[in-house]
Amino acid sequence: MEIGILEIVLKEVTEEDIHKMERAIELLEEDCRKGETNGEILRKHDLDFHYAFAGATHNPLIMKVARTIWEMFKASIEKAVQSRPEDTVERHKMIFEAVKERNLEKAKKAI
Repeated sequence: MEIGILEIVLKEVTEEDIHKMERAIELLEEDCRKGETNGEILRKHDLDFHYAFAGATHNPLIMKVARTIWEMFKASIEKAVQSRPEDTVERHKMIFEAVKERNLEKAKKAI
């Protein structure tokens, strides 16, 4: 999903969008440091990042489609983030940094 909307995100992203993505990462990282194991909590932070990413397109249709797709995969997202939360944090940070720099190639590689 991210690769498909990446160019739009890089063109349309605002400082507020960047802040939302950063906050989702901070919350996920904070819970990881605390040893949080509740998959629902970890999944919420993970999805908040992805929703903020899609929101950066400022396109209601893309945002709705993205949310629908991610909702279908909630269980697998929860399992993945619960089993390797540190990896999830690092992947999100890589994507975030590339978006913040508006670096298309770096973002593609991170995704």
